[in-house]
Amino acid sequence: MRGFEASVEEWGSKDCAAVLDWLAERFPGARRIVIGHSVGGFLTGFARNGHLIDHMVLVGAHTGYWGDYAPYARPWMYLLWHAFMPAVTRLVGYFPGRWLHMLEDLPRGVALEWAARRKPDFWWNARGADGQPDVARIDEVLGRFRSIHASVLALRFEDDPFATVAATERVLGLYSGCTAEQRLVTRADAGGQKIRHFGFFAADSGTRCGPSAALAAGAGKDSRDACG
Repeated sequence: MRGFEASVEEWGSKDCAAVLDWLAERFPGARRIVIGHSVGGFLTGFARNGHLIDHMVLVGAHTGYWGDYAPYARPWMYLLWHAFMPAVTRLVGYFPGRWLHMLEDLPRGVALEWAARRKPDFWWNARGADGQPDVARIDEVLGRFRSIHASVLALRFEDDPFATVAATERVLGLYSGCTAEQRLVTRADAGGQKIRHFGFFAADSGTRCGPSAALAAGAGKDSRDACG
């Protein structure tokens, strides 16, 4: 991971876009469903070929903005994203998430870009030579999100401190060309167990909403038949 060049935007503009092109070429007649968990539900919008998406299931989606988190999580997440992560990244050359038991490793560019964003607008660093916001660049990026005309099922969880109502609304606001439905999954839906931000796909979560929600979205069914 050290020395690997990548940005937050490239996760969508290169990685997601490449998968969509592959699917369209390999299965031209199939409906394409994107399941985006956490920031994955946000990064998909950077793809320049988002028009290829038919349906999206956003699972605990948020943009990585600390101010959207639940109040009790904001102080320690602010310190993690904006103090600890950049310090470790500059020292090691990348963010060693696996070694720290904090999910996955992050390339230096991704980690530092994420750490530098303290405001809601993710395009804060899109500036021209004069230091002013690059309006044309910002509009082009936002246009990629608007070009997606898919049906969206946005799932959030009552005990998730990251994908709050504010976070979900911020993500859905970017996909203005989509028809979206939100659904709150409670702990009761999971048999009383905790779901939080990462438990949705766990085998012992008590709910099988993950695959069934995706299938329901792809079939155009009511998501209420898919969870619980």
